Parts: sequence; structure tokens; C-alpha cells
Amino acid sequence: MSALTHCLRVEMAHAGVRVSLVEPGAFATAMLDRAIDDLTRADRGGAEGYDRSRALFGAVNARVPGPEPVARTIEKALTSPRPRARYTVGLDARVLVPLHTVSPLWLSDRVKHKITGLPHTSPVRAGAAKETA
Repeated sequence: MSALTHCLRVEMAHAGVRVSLVEPGAFATAMLDRAIDDLTRADRGGAEGYDRSRALFGAVNARVPGPEPVARTIEKALTSPRPRARYTVGLDARVLVPLHTVSPLWLSDRVKHKITGLPHTSPVRAGAAKETA
């Protein structure tokens, strides 16, 4: 989404269209409730990672504010004569977005798997598909 937004901002600048990216952190919405339901449906046998992720999402949803700060930020971007290119909303977003920018993707993925306990597969080495074909 970030790359698409940056491309659109550059492509539409000549037409006077300003494009901003709003990156919200965790806020209490039905999205986390649906994620918990999705994890429940995906769990085939009580895997620890699914239980841990459900508990994590439930705890986050109980502790974070509602979506009002995100709505205010969107309103600010829409009404500003010079909107910023990027708005991060929420403490977790203000920490995680820069962290994702400077850390390698494999490290970010490893941290997420460690926190959630969800299973993951090893990365496929370049050329591995050719060896098995």
C-alpha cells in the first residue's frame, strides 16, 4: 500500500491531486474481532500459535482506543491545504513503521512469529524450485 500511494502521489501531482497515506496502528474495531474469528476457523487442532494470537488480539482490542483518532487524522488530511505524504496514527504505528523501514523483512517476520507463536515456513532459497522440478 505504501509503494502504491507513493507512486500515485508522483503520478497525480501534475493534476493537482495530493495523495496521502494514513497508517493506523491498532484501534478497537470489528477488524480485530474478525481476525480472532478467522484464527478460530483456521485452527485445526489447537496449535499454540493460534491460541496465543487470539489472546494477543483480544488483549489489544480491549486496551486500545476506538477508531476516532484515525477518523480525525483522515479529516485533517482531507481538509489540509498541504497534506503530508504520510500520517501514522497511534503509538504502535509511530514505533513500528520506522522500524519496518530500517530493519530487514526477515527480521520483522521473525519477531512477529515469535510474538504470535504462529507457524511459519523456511524461506525458499533462490533456485530451489528448479532443483525439485
